[in-house]
Amino acid sequence: MNSIDNIESNEIREIENKLTDITVKKKRGRKRKNENVLIEENKNRNKYFIDLTKDLESKELINNLINQANKKDFGRKIDLKDLIIFALPKLNIKDLERIQENTLSPIDKLRRAHVDYNQKNQIQLSFNEFLIKKTGISWVEFSNTTFIPIF
Repeated sequence: MNSIDNIESNEIREIENKLTDITVKKKRGRKRKNENVLIEENKNRNKYFIDLTKDLESKELINNLINQANKKDFGRKIDLKDLIIFALPKLNIKDLERIQENTLSPIDKLRRAHVDYNQKNQIQLSFNEFLIKKTGISWVEFSNTTFIPIF
């Protein structure tokens, strides 16, 4: 009887291990450095949060639009949700491309130029070599370890 219990408990542990491998565990707290997290879109998301504490221009624009929209005699109060729902269908592909371009940092733009340059010229320059080539800096090597830029 004891050996049957052992076999059953081992099988149960194996099944539990397989189930824990399949399920995605959500970790709480800060993300560790060098930790890759798979981000899944939540299609059932009902609430969104927009933080405008540091973006005073956008905050002022939104407040002015809402105040202007609410200058009326009848009807319920218009809020940000109404403005967004009305405006989103009017976005076209060029607007989305412009938004995507605005999210790029200067280093992202350089990296994109690097990839484009390598594809166009069918070569494999490293990012550093690409920067040296584009900036026109010439490098002098001393003792095979130290590189000094010459301007």
